Amino acid sequence: MGCLPESVVVRSIDVSAVHRDGQARGEIICFAMTRDTVMRHVELLKRCKLNTVGVHTETMSMVRSFDHLNRRESDVDVTTLYVDMGWGGTCVALAHGRQIVFARYIQIGGRHFDQLIAKALGCEAANARAHRLSMEGPTARTAHVPGASASGEEGAGRLSAAAAQASGSPPPSAGGETATASDRRVGAVPAEYCREVEAREEPPQPPANVDLTELLDTIADELSMCRRYHQGLFPNRTIDRAIFLGGESRQVWMCQHIVKSLRVPAQLGDPLARMSREGTPGTPGLTLDEPQPGWAVPCGLCTSPTDL
Repeated sequence: MGCLPESVVVRSIDVSAVHRDGQARGEIICFAMTRDTVMRHVELLKRCKLNTVGVHTETMSMVRSFDHLNRRESDVDVTTLYVDMGWGGTCVALAHGRQIVFARYIQIGGRHFDQLIAKALGCEAANARAHRLSMEGPTARTAHVPGASASGEEGAGRLSAAAAQASGSPPPSAGGETATASDRRVGAVPAEYCREVEAREEPPQPPANVDLTELLDTIADELSMCRRYHQGLFPNRTIDRAIFLGGESRQVWMCQHIVKSLRVPAQLGDPLARMSREGTPGTPGLTLDEPQPGWAVPCGLCTSPTDL
C-alpha cells in the first residue's frame, strides 16, 4: 500500500485454508482505512456528543443486513453474490450463508455514468444525472408475496421475539403464553427479495445516444473475475443467487444488463421490507411502498454488535 503499518487501521476476516505452490496457506480478507481518517470521524462524533460503540466495514454491514435470512445451518451451503451499486463505486461481497468469503471494491459507480453523459451533452453533472434517471420510469412497486411480509402487528411481534431471544427470555404472545416461531420460507419468497432481475439485451439509450454499455460491461467483467477467484478457492461451489443493492440499483436496467453476463438468478434487495411501516411519518425523498435497496448498510449497522 506504500504506507507505514501504524498509519492504517486494519480489520481482517479468516476465510479458509488454501494450498498454493505446494504450501498450506490461509486466505484472509483485510479491510484497511487510514488512521487519520478514523480519528477525524471520532472527533466529529465527539463534537456531536455521540459515543462510538462499534466500528464495522461497509461490506460487513451490507451482508449483515440479510443475516436473518441465513439463520439455518443449511444456509451455509448457499452462496450469495452481493452487489452494492453506489454513486462513487460498487461494493462486492460473496458469502456462504452469513460468512463472507470474498470482498472487493470496484471503482465504477453512478458518477462515472453521469460524467460520460455530461461530456456528451456538454452539461453539468446534476443535469446529466437527471437525464440518466429519466431513462427508465420509477422502480416498480414491491409486489405482495403471500407469506413473505408481515403486517405492522406481526412485524412488531417479530421484533419483540427477537429482542426476547437476545436477552435469553421466552417471547410472550398476545395472550400471555409463550409464542413459538413458525417455519419461514415454506412456499414463500422473502419480502427482502422484492423483485426478480431478468437479463436484458440492451440498456435504454440516454439522450444523444451515449453508449453506456462499456461501463456496464466493465462492471460485469469485474464481477466475472470475482466469481472466478471464488471458484479457485472453492472449486465445488457455484454462485446460487445475486442480490443487487445500493441507490444506483434502483435503475433496474443497469442490473439487467449485468445479469446478462453473469447468468445467475438475481433479485433486487429491499432491506427495509421487514420493517413495520404503519404510522411512519413521511420522509422527503423516501417512498416506503417502493423497494429501497440503498438502505442495506444502515440496516446492517443497526444489527451489528457493539464491539468497543
